[in-house]
Amino acid sequence: MLTLLPPTRYELAEWKQAMVQFNCHIAVDNMYYSVPHEYIQRKVNVRVTASTIDVFYKQPRIASHRRLFGRKGQYSTDTAHMPEDHQKYLEWNGDLITQKYVMGSPLYRLELDFSRSGYPLSRQTMSNWMIYCSDTWLKPLYEELHRLLLMEDIIHADETDLQVQRKAQTKSYM
Repeated sequence: MLTLLPPTRYELAEWKQAMVQFNCHIAVDNMYYSVPHEYIQRKVNVRVTASTIDVFYKQPRIASHRRLFGRKGQYSTDTAHMPEDHQKYLEWNGDLITQKYVMGSPLYRLELDFSRSGYPLSRQTMSNWMIYCSDTWLKPLYEELHRLLLMEDIIHADETDLQVQRKAQTKSYM
C-alpha cells in the first residue's frame, strides 16, 4: 500500500565546517555569511542547500542566510550578529566617504571630529572601510564599465586640463 508524500519536499544538503573569523563571518564557497560574535574563533558546522546556508554550533542553529550566488566575495551580514559597540559604526560609511571625497576633509580631521563626539575611530580603520567599500561596490561597477568600453570600436576621451590647486606656485594639473 502506498503512503502519502511528506508535506515538504526533500532538499539535498552538503555539510561543511568553517571557522568564525574576527569579522563575525564564515567563508562558504567564496562567499561570506555572518555568525553571532560570541562564536568568533570557533569551528561551526554549515549546512549548504540550493537556497540556504544554516550554521550550527553543538547542535542548535545559530545563523541562517539565503545562499549567495554570482560574483565571488559577496557578504550576507545580519547586523544583530555584530557586537553592540560595532553596530553604531555601520551607517557611517556613506557619511565618511561623503566627508572625505565630496567635502575634501582629510582623515586626520575626521578622526578628531569622531573623537570629540565620543566615538574614537582611527584613520587606519576609516581607510580600511573605504578600501572595503571600493572593492565591494565600486570595483564590480568599474569592471563592468571597462568591459563595455572595450567592446566599442572607437573610444573618445576628454583631455581638458583641470587645475587641482587654487593658488599653486607651479602648474598643477590632472
